Amino acid sequence: MLASQPHIAFYLRMLSGGGAEKVMMNLAWGLIEQGVKVDFVLNIAEGSYLKQLPPEIRIVDLKDPRLLTGLPKLARYLKQEQPIALLSALHYNNEIAIWAKRLARVSTRVVVSEHNTLSIHAQHQKDSERWSPLFALLFY
Repeated sequence: MLASQPHIAFYLRMLSGGGAEKVMMNLAWGLIEQGVKVDFVLNIAEGSYLKQLPPEIRIVDLKDPRLLTGLPKLARYLKQEQPIALLSALHYNNEIAIWAKRLARVSTRVVVSEHNTLSIHAQHQKDSERWSPLFALLFY
């Protein structure tokens, strides 16, 4: 790999068999075909899709299944590696990605995507977690 090769990171909690994870994997495959260096930063390196990643993708295991306690580890990764972009999917991961960029104080662009309708998602949450759409409004 060339030193000048673009570097993009994907951030997910794990690579379980969901649709958002599959979308991120497909995008990563396409980027690799274009010569982009790709990292998958996972809170925990588990999930049914993990074995489907090509060997060109580097797995960065934060070894912390909890998103909030993994936040400083993600910030440290961003500070050390400084990818040009960090792509995140799924609601809580997105907020952690945004916070990590601010903590790391790097120029990495954070691109978040939602794969749920947050208002409907919030209706199915415990009362203490119904603030999800508000968090998205504040941080996005």
